[in-house]
Amino acid sequence: MAMNLHDYFRTRCSNTLNAEVNIEMLFSTMARSVDNPMLKDMLQQHHDTVQCEVKNLEQIVTKLNGEKKTRRKVAAARDTEQVVVVGRGWIGTVGTETLEAHETFTTSVPKYLVDINAAMVEEEITHFNIGDYTGLIVLAKQLGEEEIANLLQQNIDLETQMRAQLESGKLAQIIVEDSNMEQKKAA
Repeated sequence: MAMNLHDYFRTRCSNTLNAEVNIEMLFSTMARSVDNPMLKDMLQQHHDTVQCEVKNLEQIVTKLNGEKKTRRKVAAARDTEQVVVVGRGWIGTVGTETLEAHETFTTSVPKYLVDINAAMVEEEITHFNIGDYTGLIVLAKQLGEEEIANLLQQNIDLETQMRAQLESGKLAQIIVEDSNMEQKKAA
């Protein structure tokens, strides 16, 4: 049986929920592993933001499926794009493998690179999510799902706030501070 637009939208929303649950775990793990206090704070803020996004997505998936969906720890069915985005920075795939790869990464490189990498991954995920939610809003409106479109817009608004913080120079400041600190140690 061929998938129609509604089925695709429902599947895509479920996959996005699974990915956000994994991103929530990833931000929590990254926040525990970085040294830079500003970055640690930003990662915790983004973790809290993702928790709000997950709640909105749970409402959406429940409405689309007519039942309560449970959070899955591993997003095996998630889109290839999400796996690539997270994988580029953390040398793994979404889910358990990412956390294991993160642990290996954090013990095999200088600590300042862990911080720089975490900052860059945070920015990658933020930009990807804005694009993902934008596409989902278009689909929701096409399907006449205005309530869902409004919840997705709330998620874009949260991600846009995070992006504004990242683009305000905080990310660059973290990278410069950490690399300068490492250069001083090496001298």
